[in-house]
Amino acid sequence: MTDAANVEQRFEVETPFGPVWLWGRDTGRPLVVVATGAFAESWVYDRLQLTLPAVDVVRFHLPSNHCPPLTPNNLGTISRGLTTALQTLFPNRPTAIFGLSTGALVALAVTAPQVRRLVLVEPFLRTAHAWPLHDLPRIARDEAQRELLWNVLGVAEGKIEARDYRHLLDRLSVPTVALVGRTPLGERRRVPAMPSLVDGADRALLQTHPMVHVFELEGGHDVATESLGELFRHVAHAAGAIIADPRRATS
Repeated sequence: MTDAANVEQRFEVETPFGPVWLWGRDTGRPLVVVATGAFAESWVYDRLQLTLPAVDVVRFHLPSNHCPPLTPNNLGTISRGLTTALQTLFPNRPTAIFGLSTGALVALAVTAPQVRRLVLVEPFLRTAHAWPLHDLPRIARDEAQRELLWNVLGVAEGKIEARDYRHLLDRLSVPTVALVGRTPLGERRRVPAMPSLVDGADRALLQTHPMVHVFELEGGHDVATESLGELFRHVAHAAGAIIADPRRATS
């Protein structure tokens, strides 16, 4: 970032499961949290603050990706760790979480009461049938990442075990946008880019939830690249909603 007011800093919070790291700024404004997916590059969305100057943007990588793993490194501890960090660093701050892929599952599982909006990119709810996930262990860089893949996605070299996160929708109570790719998952095949991991059954479940609006965008799992303008429109709308939230005045 070039503007001194927008330079990122790293926030570290000790939790019962280990340290949680966040990168961003804190000027007291409403908060947009970016929860990235597996193997996200360290710089992903590090300039989003310039696009959303009226809020504070902080970025969260999955533990073991550019930051220490948690113990145990599974979705429950990751979401509880992020919940603890948000309540410690930004108590009572109206918050929207922008979750991508596995980060979308983390966003769904966070229980911090200040979270008022979710924007979820490709929030797959089940893993066993999502065949593109099965190849991820081959690109894991170390044992911590392999443990994360097994615990959260149920995939390891030569081994697949179902992970089912549909129950996270049962407690969803804030307005949520789910952005899913139009390229269907289908059967295992050679494809130029990863298809959507949100199959028809998960898509239907999201569409019938009273708090979720589903939008199909061009592309597959990487709709954040294929439909960047549309993606930013939804994130900017969520940011505007938390700025205008009437509870902000009494928080």
